[in-house]
Amino acid sequence: MTLKDCELNKTYIVEGINMDNKYNFNKICSLGILPGAEITVIRKKPIILFKISNAVFGIDATLANNIYVKLAAN
Repeated sequence: MTLKDCELNKTYIVEGINMDNKYNFNKICSLGILPGAEITVIRKKPIILFKISNAVFGIDATLANNIYVKLAAN
């Protein structure tokens, strides 16, 4: 599943990042979104807001579709 598909207020683990587009890949990595990171989606419209490492960031759906996640085991 991608970050765009996540449910609100649930914690996910980043499994991977699509590397087809180097610009998007670099942008995603610069936000600290790396495999193994925990991420929580807090809003999905008009942009996707998420919390990672005690920081909140916003990205568009195009970037979110390049981030692969799985539900964290709580």
